Amino acid sequence: MAHALKYDLTPFEDYLAGERDADSRSEYVDGLVYAMAGASETHNTIATSFCAFIETQLKDSCRVWQSDMKLVIRNQWQRFGYYPDIMAACGENPDDLYTRTNRSFKLIQT
Repeated sequence: MAHALKYDLTPFEDYLAGERDADSRSEYVDGLVYAMAGASETHNTIATSFCAFIETQLKDSCRVWQSDMKLVIRNQWQRFGYYPDIMAACGENPDDLYTRTNRSFKLIQT
């Protein structure tokens, strides 16, 4: 007989609080937390090149970040926390200096 898998879901607020002091990064997908692997030299070189190019194309009120800025997405009752390779956003971010949550972002995975 098959058994259903049981997951211990992590509350989103606990995930955010734990990430600030963690030695390694993880991403949050609707209650489940996944450890992130490191990236290769080639991956980082490509991401840095794209990041530099994007930065030169943005308006003064916009900024670009590499993989250490967390993107928080709320979709109805679901929540997600990602570290995109490159993220650009415009406007102020008064809520939290460790995350971007506004809808003025562009997500680019390399």
